[in-house]
Amino acid sequence: MAKGFGNKATLEQQLAKMQETAKKEGANKTKMYDMCRKVIDKCLKVMPEANVPYDRIMPSFVPILYQIGEKKKAQEIINILVDQEYKNFTYYSSLAPRFCVGTLESAQVSFRIIGMLEQVARDSKDTKTADMVRSKEDAVAMQLDKWVRRCLEENQEYAASFVEYFPQFFQQQSPQGPPMPPAQPVE
Repeated sequence: MAKGFGNKATLEQQLAKMQETAKKEGANKTKMYDMCRKVIDKCLKVMPEANVPYDRIMPSFVPILYQIGEKKKAQEIINILVDQEYKNFTYYSSLAPRFCVGTLESAQVSFRIIGMLEQVARDSKDTKTADMVRSKEDAVAMQLDKWVRRCLEENQEYAASFVEYFPQFFQQQSPQGPPMPPAQPVE
């Protein structure tokens, strides 16, 4: 496995462990929250956005930031991530249909990150931020609908890939109705 993937997984595991410990530490909550702040501040210092893009690792920081009372910092990271993932998705969906299957995994990650950030903000009772993220998520869903239709017009064999990567999209209604139904397998 690539070295980068191991590092990302380790950081995410450590963040999850830190968050769980902070939840359990009743009497030492202030001390634990201070430690979490220091760890996150150190991470942000040694991994600034200019050097390490806020993509796949930073969403793990957001729930902890809300939990320890760093709402403003959580909102800043959410804004950066949502804008970044929206731009990523806009790029993927702008490509010619022949590239759609090759970009589905990346597009799915962008879509899921936006959805996860909305849920974290909502769970943290930050309705204003959650609503802002939801509006971007809705915009992405509309782009996805157009992208799916454009790709399927070129080649119905793409349908199975779209259903595999975006099953939730094919289960819910879009403002224009459901996306084009998946093509039957070619035998």
